[in-house]
Amino acid sequence: MRIEIDKLTTKQSVFANKYESEELALEDEDVRLVQTLEISGVVNRSDSRVNLTGKIKTGVEVLCDRCLTPVFIDIDNEFDVDLAESSIYDAAQSLELKEDDLNLSVLDSNVIDIDDFAREQLYLALPSRVVCKNDCLGLCEKCGANKNIKSCQCQAREIDPRWAGLKDLLK
Repeated sequence: MRIEIDKLTTKQSVFANKYESEELALEDEDVRLVQTLEISGVVNRSDSRVNLTGKIKTGVEVLCDRCLTPVFIDIDNEFDVDLAESSIYDAAQSLELKEDDLNLSVLDSNVIDIDDFAREQLYLALPSRVVCKNDCLGLCEKCGANKNIKSCQCQAREIDPRWAGLKDLLK
């Protein structure tokens, strides 16, 4: 789905789209769409700026950062994005930035690709770190066993000899 900015006849236009898991290609192989992604919102155009507000809703499966177990994450986020045409933005760079300009993105063309926008909002909605449970033990550094499932017989981690002197400070 694409929104052509030049063809917006009213100042406010509504958009909505649904993507099944196989319709929206995600660049990160550790993130998998497991529910329909729904994106809807309003596009407001004023002079050289465009504002997109709306909501994104879906469910994804990501890998736990400690043990690599799949974890389901429910996403239900609102967005408010300001976009500026590149010609206007380039001309304004010599001026002092205002606080509102810090959240401003630049349009590469006069078309907003909703597929790319939905993908971007999905990634922005994901937490930076994901763990399956707060007390996740992770994987063994030596044998790779999931410590949540079975305990391994690997020895305790060896200390790098360059840092061994620091161990004496704890005594």
